[in-house]
This record gives sequence, structure tokens and C-alpha cells, in this order.
Amino acid sequence: MQNGLYLVQFAVPSIRGQGWDGAHGVAYIRDGKVHGGDSGHWWLGDVVTNIDDTFSIDLAVKVHTTGGSSSVLGFVNEFQLKVSGKLNGDAWQADGETNVAPGRPMQLNLRLLQAD
Repeated sequence: MQNGLYLVQFAVPSIRGQGWDGAHGVAYIRDGKVHGGDSGHWWLGDVVTNIDDTFSIDLAVKVHTTGGSSSVLGFVNEFQLKVSGKLNGDAWQADGETNVAPGRPMQLNLRLLQAD
């Protein structure tokens, strides 16, 4: 995965039972480390990119704005997120799973905005 700034889009099935709930943020990836966030949470983790254009990311996600800020998982102050996926065209597409909602699917899409 190229070093640079990425748009991160993520979605989970709606808890209301119809469609998907989504959000987005930005992440900076450099030399196997990722730093990022959105309007309510920040995340920090490790990225492993393989020669076959697959990747995995282990993230710690924590709230930075209290009092009403929720994630696509609801009002969770911190959680671990494991992501795995592959390059598809010009985007990295992935599935994720958290320790607070095991078995609940999450889809992610990372698109390079600016390379280092």
C-alpha cells in the first residue's frame, strides 16, 4: 500500500434492518502505520501489505469527542477493528470485524487522495 493520505469509507448493516449505515474519514498511512479519524473518533494501527495486493490492518479506535458522538456501531467509546482486503482497481476494498460486534459485517473502501 502506497504511503499517503487516504479517504476511508465504511458501512455496516443498519440496526433498523434496512440498508447500510455509513460514514467516512481520512487516514494517513506511512511505512506500515496508519493514523486517522473522523468527526468523533481517531484510530491508530498497523498495516501489512502483501505481494499479491492483499492487506490487513489492526486498528485501535477511540472516541475524541464525547457527548453524542457515535460510530457506525453506535455509542462505543473504544474498540479494536481488524480489516482485511485487496486492491480493486484504484481502491483498496476490505471487510472488517470488531471486538464489540463480532459477526456483524463491516465494509471498507480506501482511496488514495495524495501520495507522499
